[in-house]
Amino acid sequence: MLQLPEITPKQACKLALISQGLHTSNVFGQGVEGANAAIKHLSYIQIDSISVIQRAHHHCLWGRINNYQANFIDKLLMQKQVFEY
Repeated sequence: MLQLPEITPKQACKLALISQGLHTSNVFGQGVEGANAAIKHLSYIQIDSISVIQRAHHHCLWGRINNYQANFIDKLLMQKQVFEY
Protein backbone atom coordinates (compact mmCIF):
# COMPACT_ATOMS: atom_id res chain seq x y z
CA MET A 1 0.00 0.00 0.00
CA LEU A 2 1.23 3.48 -0.87
CA GLN A 3 2.19 5.44 2.23
CA LEU A 4 1.47 9.15 1.85
CA PRO A 5 3.33 11.69 3.97
CA GLU A 6 1.35 13.37 6.71
CA ILE A 7 0.49 17.03 6.25
CA THR A 8 -0.67 19.62 8.70
CA PRO A 9 -4.20 21.07 8.59
CA LYS A 10 -2.71 24.36 7.34
CA GLN A 11 -0.92 22.54 4.49
CA ALA A 12 -4.12 20.66 3.64
CA CYS A 13 -6.06 23.93 3.51
CA LYS A 14 -3.46 25.50 1.21
CA LEU A 15 -3.48 22.44 -1.06
CA ALA A 16 -7.28 22.56 -1.31
CA LEU A 17 -7.26 26.28 -2.19
CA ILE A 18 -4.53 25.84 -4.81
CA SER A 19 -6.24 22.86 -6.44
CA GLN A 20 -9.48 24.83 -6.75
CA GLY A 21 -7.82 27.97 -8.10
CA LEU A 22 -8.72 30.03 -5.05
CA HIS A 23 -5.27 30.73 -3.59
CA THR A 24 -4.60 33.99 -5.44
CA SER A 25 -6.71 36.31 -7.52
CA ASN A 26 -6.64 36.19 -11.28
CA VAL A 27 -5.17 32.67 -11.52
CA PHE A 28 -7.23 31.93 -14.62
CA GLY A 29 -7.08 35.35 -16.23
CA GLN A 30 -9.94 37.71 -16.88
CA GLY A 31 -13.06 37.97 -18.98
CA VAL A 32 -14.68 35.19 -20.95
CA GLU A 33 -11.28 33.54 -21.53
CA GLY A 34 -10.65 33.43 -17.78
CA ALA A 35 -14.08 31.89 -17.16
CA ASN A 36 -13.36 29.26 -19.81
CA ALA A 37 -9.96 28.49 -18.26
CA ALA A 38 -11.54 28.12 -14.81
CA ILE A 39 -14.22 25.76 -16.12
CA LYS A 40 -11.59 23.66 -17.93
CA HIS A 41 -9.46 23.51 -14.77
CA LEU A 42 -12.43 22.45 -12.62
CA SER A 43 -13.62 20.04 -15.37
CA TYR A 44 -17.20 21.27 -15.01
CA ILE A 45 -19.52 23.53 -13.07
CA GLN A 46 -23.13 22.76 -12.36
CA ILE A 47 -25.41 25.31 -13.99
CA ASP A 48 -28.00 25.84 -11.30
CA SER A 49 -31.53 26.94 -12.08
CA ILE A 50 -32.26 28.00 -8.48
CA SER A 51 -31.58 31.65 -7.77
CA VAL A 52 -31.68 33.17 -4.30
CA ILE A 53 -29.13 35.96 -4.63
CA GLN A 54 -27.58 34.75 -7.88
CA ARG A 55 -27.46 31.38 -9.58
CA ALA A 56 -24.86 29.11 -7.94
CA HIS A 57 -22.59 28.68 -10.97
CA HIS A 58 -22.02 32.43 -11.04
CA HIS A 59 -20.76 32.30 -7.42
CA CYS A 60 -18.29 29.59 -8.41
CA LEU A 61 -16.78 31.72 -11.18
CA TRP A 62 -17.13 35.07 -9.41
CA GLY A 63 -14.71 33.82 -6.73
CA ARG A 64 -12.12 32.87 -9.36
CA ILE A 65 -12.38 35.48 -12.14
CA ASN A 66 -11.73 39.20 -11.68
CA ASN A 67 -14.58 41.31 -13.07
CA TYR A 68 -16.72 38.21 -13.72
CA GLN A 69 -20.05 39.00 -15.41
CA ALA A 70 -23.05 36.68 -15.60
CA ASN A 71 -23.15 36.87 -19.41
CA PHE A 72 -19.74 35.12 -19.68
CA ILE A 73 -21.46 31.71 -19.46
CA ASP A 74 -23.88 32.67 -22.24
CA LYS A 75 -20.98 33.78 -24.43
CA LEU A 76 -19.13 30.50 -23.83
CA LEU A 77 -22.29 28.53 -24.62
CA MET A 78 -22.79 30.48 -27.88
CA GLN A 79 -19.11 29.95 -28.84
CA LYS A 80 -19.53 26.21 -28.10
CA GLN A 81 -16.64 26.38 -25.63
CA VAL A 82 -18.87 24.79 -22.96
CA PHE A 83 -22.19 22.98 -23.12
CA GLU A 84 -25.22 22.71 -20.89
CA TYR A 85 -26.52 19.21 -20.27
